[in-house]
Formats: sequence, C-alpha cells, structure tokens
Amino acid sequence: DELQIELLKYLQVKFSGWNRISVERVVSGNGICNIYEFLAYRSPHRVDKAMHREFLKARAEDASVVAKHAVPGSLCEEALEIFASCYGAQCGSMAINTMPFRGLFITGGVSKKMAHIFDDK
Repeated sequence: DELQIELLKYLQVKFSGWNRISVERVVSGNGICNIYEFLAYRSPHRVDKAMHREFLKARAEDASVVAKHAVPGSLCEEALEIFASCYGAQCGSMAINTMPFRGLFITGGVSKKMAHIFDDK
C-alpha cells in the first residue's frame, strides 16, 4: 500500500549508505523501531512525548518500548500493525518459495513476544 511505499522511501534515505533495503529492516525487532521512527517523522503531531523520550533513551533499538505503549489509536499501535502486516506477507512469501508440505514453523524472539498481535490479526 502507499504507506509501505512511503516507509520504503524513508528507509532508503535513512540507510542511504547501503545498496538496498532488506526485509530485516522492517520484519525484526529493529524493524519495529524503524517503523515507529518513520511514523513519528511522518506524523509529529501524534507523537506521545513521554513515550518518545523513553524510546530515544533506549537508543531506538528496543522494540519493547513500542510494544509497551501500543494503546489503541497510538503511533505504537500503528507501528505494530504495519509490522504484523509485513511479517505476514514475508511468511506467505517464504511459504510460496519453499512449499513446506508439513507446515511452516516460525521461531525467534519477536515471534514469541508478539504472538498476541498475530493471533488478533
């Protein structure tokens, strides 16, 4: 969608020293932070200043700050929704590419910690 294209353009500027933006820039713990930073840049009037200070204090690499503040209508919630959408798309692509006849097993820290989001969506 258009928002994800905007996110891609933002990441291309942020990581302009690299040749491409890999899926890990979005579908990972740091990816959640990248998505939140993009949304904060795009909609500064919606930023919760106390949460943003905590996010910056955590060195913008701790997705748990975003997850902790994901209340309905917040930028954090929107960041997690975008993350879940991209995560699901990547899992679907992997399933199509590998054709796992006995299932696709997804592991990792983010998968475990964000299971409640995947169940709801």
